[in-house]
Amino acid sequence: MLVYPDLHTFRRIYGQFTRTHLDDNGVVILFPYHETTDSVRQVLSQLGIDVRKCEQNHSLVIVDSVKLYFHSDIDIKSLPKMMAEGSKRMGKKGVSIIGDMGSFFLYEKQNQMMEYEMKLRLDEKENDDANSVKIKGICSYHKDTFNTLTKKEQQALFGHHHAKLVVYN
Repeated sequence: MLVYPDLHTFRRIYGQFTRTHLDDNGVVILFPYHETTDSVRQVLSQLGIDVRKCEQNHSLVIVDSVKLYFHSDIDIKSLPKMMAEGSKRMGKKGVSIIGDMGSFFLYEKQNQMMEYEMKLRLDEKENDDANSVKIKGICSYHKDTFNTLTKKEQQALFGHHHAKLVVYN
């Protein structure tokens, strides 16, 4: 889980994250909320990532989080496993996902977001299988939207995630 202070900082984090995982023969999936998919592509391009090539060979997927979570026929809960299966066929090492949860706040669906977060546990036994493709997921929150959650909700999210990173500026 990641709580970030501003878009500039978030861009630096997802940019470096994306570059590192693509360079390590992984698949990266980004679900932005506070910026367009085109601006994400531009940020990644400025870091020297051949975005068009990576999207064409399915090692990079960028989908607007509002469309994905609320206006799509894609079953978001099965997406990581589907991507992992495709990645394994392509000979990739793993699937890494950064999903911005801001769209749930836009639609005032924080309760649905909490349910989604709590159900999103990856099957650890499957993910530890030596023959499986590893899946990493990072749920990201802008600090201002995260701070609208009650302390109890914040603690539940912190308790649910294996790793937590809160970035201050």
